[in-house]
Amino acid sequence: MFVTFYSYKGGVGRSMALANIACLLAQDQEHPQRVLLWDFDLEAPGLHRIFPPKQPHKFGFVDLAHKYARTGKVPEVRDYVYASIIEGIDVLPAGSVDQPYCEKLQELHWPGFFTADPADPGPFFGPFRKAVKQLPYDYVLIDSRTGLNDQAGICTEILPDLIVVLFRLTAQNLDGLEHVVPMIRYQLEARKRNGVRLLPIASVVSPTSSKATLENKEKAARLFEQRKLNYIRFDGDLVTEERLFCQENERQAMWPMPPVVEDYQKLCESLRTYNKEDTRTQTSRIRQATEEGDFVLATTLLTATIERRVRNSELWRILERLFDTGIIKKEDTADLVERVLQKDPQNRYCYEWKGTRLIEEAKSPTSSELATAKRDIERAISLSTRPSMRLLRILARIQSCQGDLENAVKTLRDAQEKQKGNVQINFELALLHMRMGANYFSSAIDALQQIRRDIDEKFLWNAYLYAFLGEHSKADEAFTRHMQRERGKWAQLCRAHFLLLGGKRDEAIQVARSCAHASVDESELTNWAEFLICAEAFDDAKILLTTWPKDESKKEGDAVMLLCQYLDGTNPIDEHEVIKAWQGHTGWGFKELILFRESVKRRGESALRDRLSIVEKLIQYQDLASFRGGRRLIVSGTSGVGTIRMFATRLSQSFETLFS
Repeated sequence: MFVTFYSYKGGVGRSMALANIACLLAQDQEHPQRVLLWDFDLEAPGLHRIFPPKQPHKFGFVDLAHKYARTGKVPEVRDYVYASIIEGIDVLPAGSVDQPYCEKLQELHWPGFFTADPADPGPFFGPFRKAVKQLPYDYVLIDSRTGLNDQAGICTEILPDLIVVLFRLTAQNLDGLEHVVPMIRYQLEARKRNGVRLLPIASVVSPTSSKATLENKEKAARLFEQRKLNYIRFDGDLVTEERLFCQENERQAMWPMPPVVEDYQKLCESLRTYNKEDTRTQTSRIRQATEEGDFVLATTLLTATIERRVRNSELWRILERLFDTGIIKKEDTADLVERVLQKDPQNRYCYEWKGTRLIEEAKSPTSSELATAKRDIERAISLSTRPSMRLLRILARIQSCQGDLENAVKTLRDAQEKQKGNVQINFELALLHMRMGANYFSSAIDALQQIRRDIDEKFLWNAYLYAFLGEHSKADEAFTRHMQRERGKWAQLCRAHFLLLGGKRDEAIQVARSCAHASVDESELTNWAEFLICAEAFDDAKILLTTWPKDESKKEGDAVMLLCQYLDGTNPIDEHEVIKAWQGHTGWGFKELILFRESVKRRGESALRDRLSIVEKLIQYQDLASFRGGRRLIVSGTSGVGTIRMFATRLSQSFETLFS
């Protein structure tokens, strides 16, 4: 989008408004825009001083135009553009203001750049504007010369998609604009550019308004056919220092924030609403299309915008959400990713996307799809300057799924550095250490201690671990704190497990026998059956599961029954049959079964110990199942009895959460 900043007279802060708007656009946190500043104030250029080049640069637009006048060919625009010291802002300067520059400027005869047809932009500005438009910029901000002249006419009639007209609320400014504004509109109509809008900005506005100022304000509103004028307030630093208030470093250092910053921000927002190619504007259009149910338009807008802005993180997040809801199909995303990779082979979002989709296709922890997905995710991490917690957790999940627990712990430690007190990561670390065996239980406790919040599950896990390790006073304290908070149906079940881990097996089984048959739903039934398995009361567990009425919609009880029969060892149950029955169950935490496995190891019962190795395999398959559908982001199930249910929101519930 070409935006001309024009003023009839000088001293209205035109160049500083342009400069500060450029900073706001280029340094936007969510939607940074690529900005080219074009210094067309050829008689008094100054943008090269506000935005110095990173590397020495001598030539500019006057040199380019002069070369065209001699050769009749439009030179390569890139050769005259330089990257400024502010990331995201490039400059097409007027040129080096020296004797050769002045001579070249005097030799330029602007009428010779046009034809007799007013609708024809001419042999120079037509191709030149097209060449600039093909460069990777979202905004071309043109600093126009003031007054009535050929240069100002080019900037207001030939080049812009939008004209920002800055003026002071004085008689001289408004008297001049009374003639200029109708002339600009007439010329735009003659050149068949009726779509070009004028955005009036009253500048250097005093906090106090005289009667004359108020009258001039009304006059300006009538002239521009506006109900309400935008304005930029007076600030003395703009006059004495020409400060870039809106540069990120300046904004962070200033307190209190000058009012003029708010004015620049409002002007910037106005500009963005006019630019249909602005990613923020596109995001708003995608939202509107989604809310209206026009998913074809939403998909078209999103994919087109991603191809233009291949590294915009928010656009990729929206794509994933629309994919999760089924609005965007897999085949569409595959083509999109390949097109983006052709343009940007080092795009980490593409590798993250490919890896995540492959995970969902994996059928087993040893599948080739999962191995390839791991490589893609590792590539995405290596291409990230600062890998996100999400990426690290996905990799940790894959490592956990593959049984590579040590590396899963290392990866989660990296994620933990970003947020040491993160509840979910510390529960995941605790469970990983528990899976690694009793020698790592102290590390599991350390991970739980990192959780600063008083969560009852933290106390329960600590109580179980301390009880297993024989630290009875700490176990009693932790369990007491848990029971102070636990008032639900699981209180007796937690008590039974705690008694069992403390060596009071008979008392624990007695609690189970008195409570288990009073179960009112399948979750209670299966969790009491799990306790009886951990207590090696296999017959009691089978009887409990057999008495439960069969329901085709409920398969969990059958899966627990198969596990019970397999661990009991009295019936020849195949391991693969058990694993198959458990596939799809993503709500089990397995921590009680892990503690049971370690208790058996400690007693040295080799046959049962070997059968209990199936627990690790079940966890790995649960990890794999948890990838499908994007329902949650945890290493392995931390739900089930006495644990936390942590599920990410499914967007299919509400499109409104797409842009929250």
